[in-house]
Amino acid sequence: MLSRSLVAVSCLAATLLSGASAAVASGPSAAARGPGRGDPISVTLVADHDRAEVAAILADVPFTGARSTYGVRAYRIEYRTVGADGRPTTASALVAVPDGRRGPADTVVWEHGTRVGRADVASVSDTDNLDRPAALLFATAGFLTVAPDYLGLGTGPGRHPYVHAETEASASLDALRAAHRFAVRSGQRLTGDVMVSGFSQGGHAAMALGEVMGQEPALRLRALAPISGPYDLTGTEIPALFDGRVDPMIGAFYLAYWTLSSDRLYDLFRTPSQVFRAPYDRTLPPLFDGAHSEQDIIPALPASPELLVTPEFRARLLRPNGALRQAIDDNSATCQWRPRVPVRLYASSADREVPIANSERCAADLRHRGAKVTVTDLGDAGHMASPVVALPGIVDSFRHLSTGHGPAGSAAPSATAR
Repeated sequence: MLSRSLVAVSCLAATLLSGASAAVASGPSAAARGPGRGDPISVTLVADHDRAEVAAILADVPFTGARSTYGVRAYRIEYRTVGADGRPTTASALVAVPDGRRGPADTVVWEHGTRVGRADVASVSDTDNLDRPAALLFATAGFLTVAPDYLGLGTGPGRHPYVHAETEASASLDALRAAHRFAVRSGQRLTGDVMVSGFSQGGHAAMALGEVMGQEPALRLRALAPISGPYDLTGTEIPALFDGRVDPMIGAFYLAYWTLSSDRLYDLFRTPSQVFRAPYDRTLPPLFDGAHSEQDIIPALPASPELLVTPEFRARLLRPNGALRQAIDDNSATCQWRPRVPVRLYASSADREVPIANSERCAADLRHRGAKVTVTDLGDAGHMASPVVALPGIVDSFRHLSTGHGPAGSAAPSATAR
């Protein structure tokens, strides 16, 4: 339920934002991030829930054992960032603020899973969507919570670069900067400590964000807890599309989305008929325009990846070279660095969309570089159930680590570059 003061609070947000540009331009990180990056452009209140309303929303998911401590106000914030081409653009994110919390707050970033519809993200939609409730779950526990929409989703222009680590990281880091600048201007006190989680594509994005956190000296990475991410395109996810580990219909959806998106970034083909069988070479590309949802696209797909792509492209996927190899390798590297913070990977051995081998390979890569990693098998939980099972425990683990929930501690070290 929206508060009666919704319009008044939105006006207050706009007033606070009016002085933000000058404020965020100062400080040691301004030059490093480039002109305007992370600057808020607009703020809109999209939800205002008291504690009981938050509890009811969480119970509907249902998050087992979830606790509601604070009411939450949630805002859609639009901010400046850069596109895949490095040129200035804008993006949006949900920022959820615990209402009435005393003392400095730590920050959680929640990275969302696969979305094709521009409006099917937390800053825009509160229905048929895990991500708004996930943000509320962290915020009611006392964390300032940032849920980036990524590029090309929410209110951002253009097409979404799907499972593209570089822009997942850049858009998320700039969302975090913008959220902090807005929060401070609106009277919130923040510690600068950041914990990151995410589901599916968001697990991939969480690891990508973790690696670049050191670019912002004012922010300190404290923990990573991704869920069921496709970290290993090369050795796990793409082979699993064709060997039965991934549900065939879902595999066709993922492959179509990733191929069309990656072509815009890496120039994989001259015409869709070089990769897709007829009639899908004609019927599918227009559907991935941000205006169509999964419900529009899935009925238009064939029953399996083998029926979607040509034999030649299937062979290229399994033994890639050239631009295709670059696209796969670039986005299979999110675990090839050394975090200096605890990493807890969550995945399910029953997952038929993103096999647990992705997380096992990620853990092996991180341990090889000296990181401290655990992998939690969520057992019988399927892909879509895995965040529902994992998130209450992740909240508890973040509370345990949080300087904002107990005695003040020393600053945590930031993650290091690969």
